Amino acid sequence: MRKRLRDATTRATELQGKLDALATVTANLYYENLDGNQVVRVVQPLEQDGLLAFH
Repeated sequence: MRKRLRDATTRATELQGKLDALATVTANLYYENLDGNQVVRVVQPLEQDGLLAFH
């Protein structure tokens, strides 16, 4: 039972990392597409309470 929980937690952490990366790419593409002449603002992830948050 503990091994299954540990495996599920590991998988959830991996998926969260992938979602965070996708959110970063999406945000950067959004800013890129606002105006072709604008300087692209790079969204930097901030770590809060062990989770990544974006500003």
